[in-house]
Amino acid sequence: MKLLAAKWDGATAFVLPRAEYAEADRAACGGLRLVPVETLSDAVNAWNALGTGRGKVPSC
Repeated sequence: MKLLAAKWDGATAFVLPRAEYAEADRAACGGLRLVPVETLSDAVNAWNALGTGRGKVPSC
């Protein structure tokens, strides 16, 4: 449900705990990039990288 709500609101990326990635990947909405992270710091770094186009964005 969270993935659908994010997609409907126009999100292009969704940050989530790495442990939940497999389940989310099965339910993923087309065009929504899943960004798995381990820590809050990883999430902040990923959002900064997505926003600026600089830095590494985690992916599976």
